[in-house]
Amino acid sequence: MNEPESRAPQVERIEVTSREIPTSTGATIIEIVIAGEYPPGDLGEAHAREIIRASTAIVARFSPAAVLLNFEGLDYTRGKAMQELWALGVGSYEERMAMPSCAYAKGRTKDALEWLFEPGMICAQLKIPLIGDREEAIRHLEQRFG
Repeated sequence: MNEPESRAPQVERIEVTSREIPTSTGATIIEIVIAGEYPPGDLGEAHAREIIRASTAIVARFSPAAVLLNFEGLDYTRGKAMQELWALGVGSYEERMAMPSCAYAKGRTKDALEWLFEPGMICAQLKIPLIGDREEAIRHLEQRFG
C-alpha cells in the first residue's frame, strides 16, 4: 500500500526592496522594505534566509550611512531565524555597531518582533531600536550621524 506523498506547504515569496532616503547632511539612509508572509517557526527559515540575502546585497551595493529596516508590509508572528538579519553582512561586530540601524514596524508584526529588542538580545546589543512610526525612525537615524 502506497502512502500519500508529503509536500511542504507552498508559501508566498518574501519581497525585499530598497529606496534611498535623502538627508540634510548629504548622508544616505537606505530603507530596506520587507513585505510578504513570514510563516511561523521553522517554516519561516527559508524566508529569513531570503531576507538576509537580499538585505546584505542592498547594504553592500549602497554602503549607506544608516539602514532603516521597514517591516510594515510583513506579516510576521514568530520565528527565531529572523534574529540573524541584524548582522546584515557588513563585517565585524565593531563595524555593525558603527552603522546606525533602526527597525520600523506596526501592529501585530511590531508586537511579534519586540522580543528581538529585549535586553541581552542582538538588537539591544547593537543598539538598534524598534520604532512604531516611520518618520520618527528616520529622525532617530539622522540624529545618530548628523
